[in-house]
Amino acid sequence: MGRGRVELKRIENKINRQVTFSKRRNGLLKKAYELSVLCDAEIALIIFSSRGKLFEFASSEITKTIERYQSYQHASQLPADDQETQARNTYQEISKLKAKYESLQRSHRHLLGEDLGPLSLKELQQLERQLESALSQARQRRTQLMLDHMEELQKRERNLEDINRQLKFKLEAETSSLRAIQGSWEPNAMIESDPFSFRLQPNTMECEPTLQMYHHFVPPEAATPGNTGGENTYMLGWALSENGIHQGHAAADTRGGREGMNEDEEARLLAKRLVTGSCLPMTLNVAIELELLEIIVKAGPDAKLSPDDIATQLPTENPRAADMVDRILRLLAANGVVSCSVESGDNGRPSCKYGATPVCKYLTKI
Repeated sequence: MGRGRVELKRIENKINRQVTFSKRRNGLLKKAYELSVLCDAEIALIIFSSRGKLFEFASSEITKTIERYQSYQHASQLPADDQETQARNTYQEISKLKAKYESLQRSHRHLLGEDLGPLSLKELQQLERQLESALSQARQRRTQLMLDHMEELQKRERNLEDINRQLKFKLEAETSSLRAIQGSWEPNAMIESDPFSFRLQPNTMECEPTLQMYHHFVPPEAATPGNTGGENTYMLGWALSENGIHQGHAAADTRGGREGMNEDEEARLLAKRLVTGSCLPMTLNVAIELELLEIIVKAGPDAKLSPDDIATQLPTENPRAADMVDRILRLLAANGVVSCSVESGDNGRPSCKYGATPVCKYLTKI
């Protein structure tokens, strides 16, 4: 027996009404999807339930479908004459846009130097003026960019010149102070023209301006009886400032407190004292830069070199180089950096000869 026909009226039972809505809604959405796929139709389905809940389906974007529907509705409301007029205006507008597009394409090809055959003499002259105008604008823009870049470079150059000028003034001031210090060491030396001039570091500590150095040879008979081998155990004849005298006493105290240390520890402590001194670092830096200590070390552990022997190995032609070397090494010998022995020379006058000490290995590259 077949199913009876359902009477189409509102279902009073709330539960049955909700169940029927859910089933038929799903069926309707399914049918809309199948219709859009099978027939390639543009479908937009909007459903609001009795509670105000929204259910929708669209084969494409639903907003575009609604806009299309609204525009169609507006067009269907116009009279037939208005529709023809609107279609004709639309066609004319499309034709104008197409002609303009083709004209722009031809102008572009002409600017590129293509399809110039159909052009007349007047059109070619006009095209030439356009190209010259474009070229002139491009050159003006290029020139402006180059001028701006040049101005920026000139500004940077001026800044660098100012910095260079400041550095030059600073260097001249430091050079003047260094020359004053060098003059206190060797008042009669021609520092500007002598290639053997002392090359002092700018950051070395300044010594007292009253420091004076004199040749004061002590004959071998004046040495203490316990001094075997000619090694010096006395302070040479230096007329030092008060600072230098304090350094001599500090050195003597340090020697007294180093009893019981091995030779290597004693040399290390002596190297630290030499570096932290106030007046000695200047002379020590000069000796290191002139490689005086390396010359003595290369001669051998038991070798003794005179100032003349050392001066001959230096790149200088200064006739007073030996005296200057002797003065430097006398101060270093007084502080235990090098050893000093006084011997009689060929002319019968006493002369000092210098040798290496253990501390030299910490002050040379050898």
